[in-house]
Amino acid sequence: MKSPHLSLLIAALFVAVTAPASSWAQTESRVLPAREEATIPQIEPEAQTAIEALVARYAALRSYADTTQLKWEDEAGAAIRPDDGLNFTATLQWQRPHNIRFEGTNRKGAFLAFGDALKLRVISPNYPGNYVSRVRNPLQVLINEDGTRTTLPADDARVQFDAPLMEVEAGAPGYGFLLEPNFWTRTQKEASVLALEPDAEADGELCRVVRMQLDYDEGATATIRLFIAKSDGLLRRLEQRDERMGARARIVETHSDVRVNPNLPDSTWDFQAPADAKPIEYFSQLNPHQFDPALKIGDLLPTFSADDIKGEPLELNSKSGKVTAVYFSNMAQAIIDVQILKKMDKVIGRDKLQIVFVSGDGARQRVAKFVEHLKLPFSTYFDESGMRNPLAQKFGVKGWATTFIFASDGKLETICSHPSEVSFNKSIKKLLPDTPDDAFILQDGEFISAP
Repeated sequence: MKSPHLSLLIAALFVAVTAPASSWAQTESRVLPAREEATIPQIEPEAQTAIEALVARYAALRSYADTTQLKWEDEAGAAIRPDDGLNFTATLQWQRPHNIRFEGTNRKGAFLAFGDALKLRVISPNYPGNYVSRVRNPLQVLINEDGTRTTLPADDARVQFDAPLMEVEAGAPGYGFLLEPNFWTRTQKEASVLALEPDAEADGELCRVVRMQLDYDEGATATIRLFIAKSDGLLRRLEQRDERMGARARIVETHSDVRVNPNLPDSTWDFQAPADAKPIEYFSQLNPHQFDPALKIGDLLPTFSADDIKGEPLELNSKSGKVTAVYFSNMAQAIIDVQILKKMDKVIGRDKLQIVFVSGDGARQRVAKFVEHLKLPFSTYFDESGMRNPLAQKFGVKGWATTFIFASDGKLETICSHPSEVSFNKSIKKLLPDTPDDAFILQDGEFISAP
């Protein structure tokens, strides 16, 4: 399972840190052809060494500053969602172990984000009259792919930049290399191609060019070119072409005015709240229902008929007489939850409970391998359009993950995120009172690691 920290980085690498499913739904759905799983990655050792040297170079710095410009276009050449903050110009300044200042402008106005060991403070043009101010904990707990947890020490070399970028609603793919020493180590397994290209110039510097292709479970493909300056070994330009959820886009990210180990004055970290602005912990608190699905409590289970990933019939209707749980997620998030559902399927029985896992991933062979590896007995619905699949649109899903529980009369009883949540357990117990408590708990020997 990918950690929340890593999930943010991966999101930045093939879409944008904060582009919700609802924003993509505004474009016409274009179904991607099923993509065959890569057999043998084409990795050139020289290219691998170049990226490792790039990451090591940033990891060795005590401080850094540059001007970052990000331009995001769709395949036709027009900027995506011209009213949003995906295109921006900003100054990035950071100092180990924990200080970061991210300040710039997008099409809505000026933004500013501060982070240190104790606090996060953010001003965004999207939320006039408010600013984020919340306590931070420098310790980070990562959930590993086998379900175990790793606690990083407070003096870990990473500069925590996920929350500042998320609150500003901006992101640059190159920041994973600039700010996260272990980023490439955890991400390189997604690389199917890694090769050197002829040297080229960027920001007045002669650069070594590394091309990579990253293939993701979600069905996304990112082709990235890194322009690494020969003079100092740092990133000057990143070009990226994405294909995800039926949409294609191009990113150009540049880094200029690069300063290596600058002596940043203490005033760099001074924060002045806007006049008359009110502090809030998270901007999302101002619009808590922005990712609510179209279905509401009391609505009937939508009628739906299709084949599942195994080619077996999948039928949903409000007259089945069963309690129905429909879990929308992707493989990266679902590794534990689908195994809880697997146990529930066994303990409760299909005569009382119908379970459907709707995968937001767009790579058929990977989803099929996931289902086979975990021996999932219930229906898994798959479509090449990923998170914009027909069933997700029928339910009006905006946030992944989302879980729906319908009572035996077909009416929607509960909406939550994951089957591992307390609200899910309580709802099932209410609708199926004879369900034993251990139906929701994976015992030793019941958990299977990710394939």
